[in-house]
Amino acid sequence: MNAVMMVVGALATMATFAAHSARAGDQPADREGLLLEWRFNGDLRDSSGNGHAGTPTGSCTFVPGREGRCLALDGQRSFVSADTSFPSLNDSFTVECWVKPAAAQSQYACILGNHAGNFTGFAIQQEGAQTNRYYFTYGTGSVWIYSRTFQLVADQWQHVAVTKSSTDLRVVLNGLLVDTTPVRSAMVPSDTPFMAGLGIAGQPRWFTGQLADLRVWGRVVNPSVSVPLEVQREQFVRTARLTVEASSRWRLFKLGGENRITFSLDAASVPEGIGSVSVTFACQDQAGAAAEFPA
Repeated sequence: MNAVMMVVGALATMATFAAHSARAGDQPADREGLLLEWRFNGDLRDSSGNGHAGTPTGSCTFVPGREGRCLALDGQRSFVSADTSFPSLNDSFTVECWVKPAAAQSQYACILGNHAGNFTGFAIQQEGAQTNRYYFTYGTGSVWIYSRTFQLVADQWQHVAVTKSSTDLRVVLNGLLVDTTPVRSAMVPSDTPFMAGLGIAGQPRWFTGQLADLRVWGRVVNPSVSVPLEVQREQFVRTARLTVEASSRWRLFKLGGENRITFSLDAASVPEGIGSVSVTFACQDQAGAAAEFPA
């Protein structure tokens, strides 16, 4: 049986961009449900009003950051811990921060979290030795739930936000949606205190880099960050994922038959000002060799 497989190649360049920042203001006006806010602007104070000041371990210093000062971690047993594990977090919550990762990280380096070996808690963690490629994970008490991985750029400030609702887990990078994972199970809270620069107690998974404006919310919050459109555009071309639906489950189409394939993008993943999106395709035969599209 002759068949061909049509594969999405890459997103090409887009047009029609405005010249202003895409989002205004990094602090939500509605602070309801804010459980912790570490600005790291020269101290470890919790400005949420809940009194969860951070406790430093190792070399936790403050250096000039994207705005004011920020927390700098050397990846050598350095992290900040809270006096709470957020026992109320389960079905709906948000964690967010500005992060500037160094070019070298330890294996499974954690930006933040408090997950434990009994499938509890959560973390933003590096994918093994894949430097600065991270995912969000949380435990249900019996299994780990994972987002898709997303790449952070070394030595650049980026805003990472993760929202967990009763229906999905969403990762937002620099104000743009980069992953949505359907979920049905709530998180089982961990007994481990929440940490920045580490995500699991007793493991050498220390993060190397800088952190600022870390927040934990007890509800779903849509992040509002100021990021230049050009930065969002470059990120979109590099990371955007198309949703693909086809009349064939495996996207294998018989020659001469009627076949259908559709592509879509979540509007939340597209920067403001986009006029059009171009997609390139490649055609392969069943053996994976390059082929011509059938007439």
